[in-house]
Amino acid sequence: MSEKDSQLKQATEDETVPNSLELPSYTGATASANEPGLLQVVEWPVPQVMMYCKKTKFAVGRKGLSDIGYMGFKQTVYTFTIWDRPSIFPQSEIDRAFEKSAFAGRSLFYGIFHSIQGKSDLGPVLLGSVGWADMVQNLVSIHVSYEDPKASSSI
Repeated sequence: MSEKDSQLKQATEDETVPNSLELPSYTGATASANEPGLLQVVEWPVPQVMMYCKKTKFAVGRKGLSDIGYMGFKQTVYTFTIWDRPSIFPQSEIDRAFEKSAFAGRSLFYGIFHSIQGKSDLGPVLLGSVGWADMVQNLVSIHVSYEDPKASSSI
């Protein structure tokens, strides 16, 4: 296990992180430059932020993420990964469904930062809405944590 992997493991053990938050081993925080096929980042920031939700990995654009803000991003995650809509609705219906959803108030985002200052920002860190545009510039990945009060499963 590399030193960075050990630090991440220790930081996640020291911090209170919900059990439902499962960090994949292939996140930017644990990958090493020696892994086959992994390119080293020459310039930071790269244009993408990796997103993990419902055991699905996808990329979102860093600028777009910054532009739509914390709540806009939360609504986007809800619309495309959580909401089980029967058909296409106008934006006003999507907005109303999101505002009434448990996801709007109960979901949490955890981030893995590229540049860290110490142990407190190593590993998954709960992200808040204040300073969202600034934090997005340093994020490698975002992990969604949500326990649906109506279902027995969580993400």
